[in-house]
Amino acid sequence: MIDASTDETEIESCDRNARRLLAVLSLLAAYLLFANLAIVLRLEARAWGFRLSTSQSATLVRALLYHAAATILVLVSCFAVRSIRPSHPALPRLALAILPLAVLVSVDRMVAFAEPPIPKASGVYIAHPTRGWALRNGWTGFYHLAPTHINSLGCRGPEMSIEKQPDEFRVLVLGDSVAFGLRVEEKDTFASKLVKLAESRGTPQRRTVINLSVPGYSPWQEHDMLVAEGMRYQPDALVQVFCLNDVLDKFRLKRFGGDSRLNEPPAPSPLEWSGLFRVLRAWHEHIDQPTRQARRRLSRRFIVRRLLDGADADLIERGWRITLEHMKDIADTAKAESLPHLLVLATHGLDFQPNTSSLKPPRQVLAEFAEANDIDFLDLTPLFLKYATKHDIDAATLMIDGLHFSAKGHTIAAGAIDEWLRDRDVRDPESGS
Repeated sequence: MIDASTDETEIESCDRNARRLLAVLSLLAAYLLFANLAIVLRLEARAWGFRLSTSQSATLVRALLYHAAATILVLVSCFAVRSIRPSHPALPRLALAILPLAVLVSVDRMVAFAEPPIPKASGVYIAHPTRGWALRNGWTGFYHLAPTHINSLGCRGPEMSIEKQPDEFRVLVLGDSVAFGLRVEEKDTFASKLVKLAESRGTPQRRTVINLSVPGYSPWQEHDMLVAEGMRYQPDALVQVFCLNDVLDKFRLKRFGGDSRLNEPPAPSPLEWSGLFRVLRAWHEHIDQPTRQARRRLSRRFIVRRLLDGADADLIERGWRITLEHMKDIADTAKAESLPHLLVLATHGLDFQPNTSSLKPPRQVLAEFAEANDIDFLDLTPLFLKYATKHDIDAATLMIDGLHFSAKGHTIAAGAIDEWLRDRDVRDPESGS
């Protein structure tokens, strides 16, 4: 005989399990309805001046669609529970376990609009394991307002083969944005002009200039470039362009104790899809960086004016020590390959102003370094001043922005470098000497 009280207990237990499941689903439905309302209000807040970018609006619209679909699914589940009244005791516990996960996913989708994901790099730079960044092979576009093409070998200039031809004299150029030719067309760079000067003179050997300069590079990167890539071109001469910012700019980089990536593209994380991850990353970067006032002090410390004024003498001494060590590495590599080496000191706009520093002038430091290491040295500033005086113009007009040469400035640099190359590119192709 079946005990009626047992049946009532089982029925009551089944009803209790169904009510618990329904309560959890109802709580989730209420949260989703609230989330939908919050998203709609944020989207409509544009009418009151709370603007959103196109990508932010698209992210919120997608979040609204996700939440709307989830709300419908949960409401349908609520009606199903009320009708079927499932009695399995594990169902309420399962729903209760899913609840915080569902809320977490919901919050992740809602905050995703606050911080966009790091896009897959498509600009002129790619990340490099040792140098931080490099030029993207085959990139074409406008870079700093100038049409720019990076050839298939990863340097600015026409396409060329790695293998050298018997009648070819190859000049390797190392440097940063000045030697790269920032803000001027390729035909106006001194690298291109060096080729044209040789062609117009009819040298026995065809001159090829391989411009391995990369904006933002310093001697530590240039040495790595020379060893890893430069020597495979079998160069006949090396032209290294030195800029005054090479001494201190490195200290802005994270690997030298700074907080900048400079031209190094950010590396996307496998978790870029998560809004919470992106928000937490942005928060960490915010609290990890120096205060705004400290950042302003840092930026003032690393401009060329600080170098020429002699401020932060200890830092300048350390900067020169590290810089000259890397330049010594370049010189030693060139010597090991019996490679004629020209060190070119690029003109800076501040060179046209009086030097007030009590420290040794940069051109003297470099001239002494070149002499000690048997390197030919070329200071472009006297040539720029001589040209300006002869043509009765302001020498600053030979610069675009105080750092980078104008097309005329590149012409002056090309003429001076070409004079150095004249005694080195007249070789007998048959003898190779």
